[in-house]
Amino acid sequence: MISICQKRSSRTKKQTTTGSDLGSRQVHTQHVVSVETLETGLPRATVKDQLFIDKLLMADVITVSQHARAEHFIELAQRARFYLSSPNMAGVRSSSVKPTDMYSSGLMRFHRAMKRVLRLHGQEGVDVVNEHIIENRPTNVSARIQLLVQVLGSKQ
Repeated sequence: MISICQKRSSRTKKQTTTGSDLGSRQVHTQHVVSVETLETGLPRATVKDQLFIDKLLMADVITVSQHARAEHFIELAQRARFYLSSPNMAGVRSSSVKPTDMYSSGLMRFHRAMKRVLRLHGQEGVDVVNEHIIENRPTNVSARIQLLVQVLGSKQ
């Protein structure tokens, strides 16, 4: 694990490389950024603490497997089209294309996942997932964070 001193130095280290996507100075000062080299030899910066669940992982509040479960919730929300995106022009319906089964749609998969959370942790568990994972709202309330850890720790 990287110590806090190393995190701060990686944030403030000024990178001057042309032909890469290293980001702006504000990104480096506001976030923990790691710089890695691609196969092409160009460096690429990735933000390590962009989401609330990322910050919980870096603070060792949740484990890597719990973080993966949280990312699975985000993926389900993306497939259910909770987040804005550009329209898929290849997905336009025509007379030759049959509509997909409603029960295999992203929204129904998200609904089933939330139904499991509701059954195991109640409405408060669903609210914690929606607020702190899907909507990415940070909190300092330890009871909410502990409930989020419990939700992510249970089998989904």
